[in-house]
Parts: sequence; structure tokens; C-alpha cells
Amino acid sequence: MEKQKGFGLLEILITLVLLGVGVAGLVSLAKGMLGTAREGGRYEIAMRLAESRLDEFRNFNAVRTATPPLTAFKSITAGSGSSQSLSNDSYGVSWTVSDQYLDGGAWTTTKPAAYLYDYPQRKLIVVTVTWNDNGGDSRFLQLAGAISPTGSFTSEETGDGLVKPREGPKVDYAKGSVPDVVAIELGDGNDKETSKPLPNISKGSGSSRTIQFDTATYLTTGSTSTRLAQQDMATVYCSCNYTGLNGQAYLPAVPEYRQSEKVQYWQAGASVSKPIGELNGNSPQEALCGACCREHYDVSNIGFAGYYDPLNTGRTSGKSNGAYMDACRFVRIDGSYTPAPDWHLVSLTTFSAGFLNDATNLANYRAYVAEMVKRYALQQKRGSNWSTLSTDPAIAIQDFNTWWSSNNRSGSSTALTIPVGTVQLISRGIYVDIMSPDYLADVVYGGVENPDINDADLAKIPFQDVNMTLLSHWSSSGSNGTVTSQPIATIDDTGANSNYDNNYYGTYSIRIYTSF
Repeated sequence: MEKQKGFGLLEILITLVLLGVGVAGLVSLAKGMLGTAREGGRYEIAMRLAESRLDEFRNFNAVRTATPPLTAFKSITAGSGSSQSLSNDSYGVSWTVSDQYLDGGAWTTTKPAAYLYDYPQRKLIVVTVTWNDNGGDSRFLQLAGAISPTGSFTSEETGDGLVKPREGPKVDYAKGSVPDVVAIELGDGNDKETSKPLPNISKGSGSSRTIQFDTATYLTTGSTSTRLAQQDMATVYCSCNYTGLNGQAYLPAVPEYRQSEKVQYWQAGASVSKPIGELNGNSPQEALCGACCREHYDVSNIGFAGYYDPLNTGRTSGKSNGAYMDACRFVRIDGSYTPAPDWHLVSLTTFSAGFLNDATNLANYRAYVAEMVKRYALQQKRGSNWSTLSTDPAIAIQDFNTWWSSNNRSGSSTALTIPVGTVQLISRGIYVDIMSPDYLADVVYGGVENPDINDADLAKIPFQDVNMTLLSHWSSSGSNGTVTSQPIATIDDTGANSNYDNNYYGTYSIRIYTSF
């Protein structure tokens, strides 16, 4: 029998089945890939819609009031847009807006009491885009972005500033003049000086008052001085009332050293729950008195950071009822006055108005300030704990004449031999802040185990040398003369009647010594 040649019917059927299954698989695979591609396309469209909405919010042309059709930063609020049809799909766009404020290094939605602007420091915007997938199920995408109240710039305006750091602006600085202002050399090429304090007395019956001055750190190259940092300090004296309540309030600011800028500045203290006070009565008081009465309470269970005056933890008692008078110090940080640690007066020196006009005397006084600041820092470092100063006599604070004599300096002491007549007196005070053990060890002394006076980095110590002439209470203990001490009213430093630059000391009869 001969064998049958060619394909049989069964073999053909099997081949057709296999081909059918393969084609069906390819069709299913192609359909799946097409569906995935469409889902990817929808996701890309949703992302672009979200990014576009965020860009629209960033494109404001003013902080408070905008020119239509743009929106002002202050007016950016939650909302939703109309449905959009793109590539045969419908997309919904909505957004939420959260006003945020920087408080103690963290962002919060609660406006700090010391923040004075009527718009937030940033707005956190979350844009949500919704659509339906191939199966008709709802899908969504969220994109978050933070917008600050600053203008936007084009690439032409920024140049290459977006890809590498650029130098900050250089601000010329007009140095003060001796004897009102004395510049202290910091040892790193920079100088530091404090402007003349300006008293301001409120008109209300509460008799609150504000003393304000600036401390500038600057670099002088040739005949040009460039300001590197400016610390705006304000001290208020207020009438307050004990409430017995707790609330969110600030801890005192803490010093910091910005290595990249070579300047010492401040960081705002954290906001915590603690006792708070309030203004006493309805009489007008200085603008900062509300914050002073509210914030100026210690927190005893968190250590050094909880005290406005760490050296007085065991020597003062808190107010527990009724009205009281309080004095508070503030430093301006990021445009707002923030509670700062209490002042610590280290030394007060009195001399004639012409004493510092002598170049040798001026050099001596500058060296004296630098050494007393370093001595006080070392007293803190060597103390048994952060609430105690070292009593080592080798690093004790000296008055100027003792220091001048013990160091065999040339020039003269501040002692006066006054004939019959009058002489103008001036006083200057050295203030040094109490620093945390970590800041002292790591920043001021750079890890030195057993430091001495000259191991301290003066540029990193928070201190001020302040003209105290108008702020001191003057009296004479001798019988051969008298000194005037007239109460000070508000000093006007602006306009045609300015007595800040014109006849500053002649405004009041104060610290005039008359010998007879």
C-alpha cells in the first residue's frame, strides 16, 4: 500500500486553531498596550494641568492687590475650575490653600503673635486633577507646591542664578562717629558697632516706653564700608496683668553664627504651651507691649532654652496675681520683632565727652571691651552649670581704670580733675548674652577642651557696646559738685526738628557735672 502524501484534514484544523489562538493573543496584547498607553497619556495630561494651575498662582503681580486678570498673593484661596475635555477625556481640577508661618524653625498654620503682616509667609497649595480610566473608575492626581510672597523672574532676569549661587547684595554702610558710636574689631576683619539708643515714651497713662537701637557688623575695604548684618534691638517697659492661663507663646531667641556670611545673628525661639500674661487696663502702650506681657514667661522643665534669664532661675519669683511692670527685649528676625533673652550688663564706664577723641584712649577702650566680653564668655564656660558663672578672680570683670593700670597701657585713665565749672559726661555699657553650653563649646571655643580668655572667637559672641548716656541714672556721691539727671522724653530722629544728629546731648540737662 502506498503512503498518503500532503496534509491531512486534522493537521489543517490544528494549524488553524493555533493560528487563531496566536492572533487572539496578539490582539489582546495590543489592546492592553493601547489601554496602558492611553492611561499614561491621561496621567501626563493631568500632571500638566496641575503644573499649569500652580504656575498660574505663582504668576501674581502684587502681594496685596493685583491687576486683572492676575491674582494677588493675599487673594489666593481654595477653589475649583471648570471641567476640561482633552483627547476625548474629561478632567476636573480643584485646589486647596493653606496659609503657613515659620515658627521656631517649623511651618505652622497658626499665625505667631509677633508676626505683623496681614499675609502669610507662604501658601501651601495642593492641586487635585480627576478623570475616569478605561474601565470607568475614577482616578486622581495631586501636586503640591509652596508659594512665597515674592515676585517671579524670567531666565533673562536671573541669568545663571538658577544653576549656581550668586553673591548677595552689597549695602554701603555709613560708620558712626566717636564718642557716640564706637566700633569694636572682631578679629576676623570685620567691625561691630551699636547706634545711639533712641528713647520713645508712650502718651498713655501706662507710661510704657521703648528703647531702640541697631547693631551693625561691617567690612571696611579702603574708604568703603559694606554692611554684612544689622541687628535691630528694641526694649520695652510695660504694664501687664497676670492671667493664670496657658497658651501658645514663644521661648527666647537663640544666637547663631552664619559661617558662610561671617556674621552672628539670631534664630527665633520655639512656640510652646506656657503661662501667658496680658496688657493691664485699656491705656495706650507701646506696640510691643502686648507681645511682652504675653511671651515673657519662663518654662522650667526644658532646661536652658526655657529661660529668658538663665542666671536668675533661683533668684527671682514669678508673678502669681494682679498687675505688674515688665521689661522685655526683642530682636527683629525676618521682618518681625521676636522675644529675645534678657539683657546682661557686664560693665558700665563713665568718662568725659572728649576722652575717646584721643586715639590712644580710643584704642584702649576698644581693647577693654573685647577683653571684658571674652572674660564674661569664659565665666559662662567655666561655670559649674548653665545657670552659674565662674567666680575665678583671674577672669573677673574689671572696671576700665583697673584694667588700664594692670595692663600698663599708655594714654590716660577716666579719672577727672575738674576745676570750678561744668563738664559733659558720657557713659558706655557692655552687654553680653548668656549662651547655651553647646553654643559656647562648639561655636565660641571651637571644641577647645580647657579654653582661656583668648581662645574665644569674639565674632561669634552676641554682645553690644552701647551709649548709655541718656539711659543711665546720674548722681554724685561727693560734696564738691552735682550732676544733672533730667527725665528723658521721646527723642525725635527725623525731620526738621531732629535732635538725633543735631544737639543730641543738648536736648536734655543730663550727665552735666558742675564743680564748685
